[in-house]
Amino acid sequence: MRKICLVTFLLLFESCLTQKVSRKDSDYSDDVYFDKNIPSSLGNIKRSDKILNSVVINPNQLDNIGLSHKINEKEGVALVEQVVSRAKEYLGCKYQSGGKGPKRFDCSGFTSFIYGQFGVSLAASSAGQASNGIIIDDRKDLRQGDIVLFNGHSLGERIGHVGIVTEVDNKTGEFYFIHSAISGGVRIDHSSQDYYRIRYKTARRIF
Repeated sequence: MRKICLVTFLLLFESCLTQKVSRKDSDYSDDVYFDKNIPSSLGNIKRSDKILNSVVINPNQLDNIGLSHKINEKEGVALVEQVVSRAKEYLGCKYQSGGKGPKRFDCSGFTSFIYGQFGVSLAASSAGQASNGIIIDDRKDLRQGDIVLFNGHSLGERIGHVGIVTEVDNKTGEFYFIHSAISGGVRIDHSSQDYYRIRYKTARRIF
């Protein structure tokens, strides 16, 4: 009799666990993701405990950026506005090869530093960052916060420079971007400038 009771109890317990997991999985949809260590300065963005406790990764959405917690589209837009605002705080900081901040940056050091403050781990080099996030094929689809990648001094296929989009004209695909350049340090430039126009290669969406 004791054995029967014990078996019944174990079966009921297992059933409860299964139901609990099923309910938890259904709480989430395929959105974008954020890291739970987003700074408290973003407290105006409302997030539920469900989101804060989730550890779901969708590799079809974002790849290799260290994100594990999802947000919806509206929250994603709010976050990229915060990213751009934070990046502008460093306008005028000097360029330094290999510089990772907070006072001196190279181009990938700057993008990594800014996104790092929002819980995102980008690759260390501009070429590596070309594999982060979601690829944006059409420049007319760009939006604030996307990272844009260019050739370096030499033209060709090799990625050698990166920046963060600050403004976009979605009719033309032209954009302003903030970056750390050898000439002028952290500054804002436009995609129509000859140097960048002929060197633009691709863009990636992080949020």
